[in-house]
Amino acid sequence: MMDKEKGFWSRVYSFGRRWDFLAISIFLVISGVLNLKDENDYQELELSILGAVIFLILFFVFSYPEIKYDRLNKKLKKTGIKTMAEILSVKQTGKYVNEMPYFRLELKYSVHGQEVIKKKFDVLVSYPELGYYSPGSSLELLVDPDNVQNVVFA
Repeated sequence: MMDKEKGFWSRVYSFGRRWDFLAISIFLVISGVLNLKDENDYQELELSILGAVIFLILFFVFSYPEIKYDRLNKKLKKTGIKTMAEILSVKQTGKYVNEMPYFRLELKYSVHGQEVIKKKFDVLVSYPELGYYSPGSSLELLVDPDNVQNVVFA
């Protein structure tokens, strides 16, 4: 079944980009074990394991948060509660992706009559959209009914 938002090759590229660090680390460990012929080859195995650990760290720093957010996004598109959030504060994080800045928003919203303050909601903002993210502005969110701190854009 085709994803309506992305084509097949776009999804293949996205999958490869997200899981490449993990795949490389597994490959390094397997190749190190397979190249182990005698006791003198332990140094090569140690280097393979060190490389695998480095790529695992890269996976958990760069790829895993994106995978986790996408899973939450898919879940909340089906089961999330729509609500309007007010932006309480906006701070630049200092991180950039493709020369677009990340901003950290503090949000206030209510779910089932309960007021919730979310201290950290990071959003990548293109320069034409900068005016939308100012204190006092409103955003439409989807809230996880199981954990009201889990939110995504509606």
